[in-house]
Amino acid sequence: VTDIGQFSSLVLGADGFSRIAYYSVSRGDLRFARCLNIDCASRNIFTVDSTNDTGKYTSVALGSDGFARISYQNETSDDLKMSRCLTIDCQAANNNNIDTTGDVGSLKTNIAMGSDGFARISYYDDTADDLKFVRCTSIDCNLKVITIVDSVNNVGKYNSMQLGSDGFARISYWGDGDMKFVRCTNADCTAKVISATDPEGSDVGHYSSLRLGSDGFGRISYYDNAIPRLKFARCRDQDCSPANPQIDIAMSFRPTITATITQADLFLRKVGNPANPTLRL
Repeated sequence: VTDIGQFSSLVLGADGFSRIAYYSVSRGDLRFARCLNIDCASRNIFTVDSTNDTGKYTSVALGSDGFARISYQNETSDDLKMSRCLTIDCQAANNNNIDTTGDVGSLKTNIAMGSDGFARISYYDDTADDLKFVRCTSIDCNLKVITIVDSVNNVGKYNSMQLGSDGFARISYWGDGDMKFVRCTNADCTAKVISATDPEGSDVGHYSSLRLGSDGFGRISYYDNAIPRLKFARCRDQDCSPANPQIDIAMSFRPTITATITQADLFLRKVGNPANPTLRL
């Protein structure tokens, strides 16, 4: 089979060997490979979903049973789908539509497993230009809660999602030209804190990848499309707020007479609790 392997996603099993979900361009199918050794020179490969043109923008996670859960898009119907593998090799699976409203699930889906054993998925709504999030409330996600997380202007592309120690989602994503970050403060992400982590570029935040450090704060790699360059952000607080910029204020003046300046009087006052300023003459 030629032209296979786009939109791949990888997770390691308890045996230390890889599991890979990916798209077959030539067949328009979602496929799954379970590596049988550390180099994946030997593996078992099965087609998971072959309904129409399906399997793009995959993300894979393992349930407590060791079997894969895969989020992806059916491009024919423009629907977000999820497969729950029923065997370790995924030769049998339950494939369900998760969101069928508009063109949803393109430009990367992200799946993670909650402590309840049910999936969480972040994804992009290309019709409304929104970032969306689903919390599955059943094992196959036929029951779920869907939330629009951010809908201000054009947001949600290239998202990446991790669950924090509180079980709530953290999501990095492109938002109207900025690198944005959201910390959900409840399970459904109906309450959240949204920050423009890198608001200084003209088009930053493409292809983001998010991981949480041992401090619970995010690390984000992403692409600055304007420069163009690879960039990295280490969040310094849980909301990944942008660093306070240094502000320089300058004033110049010209004396009204020709004479030697022997004295300059200045009046400075602090309002609130800012850091001490540096004065230069």
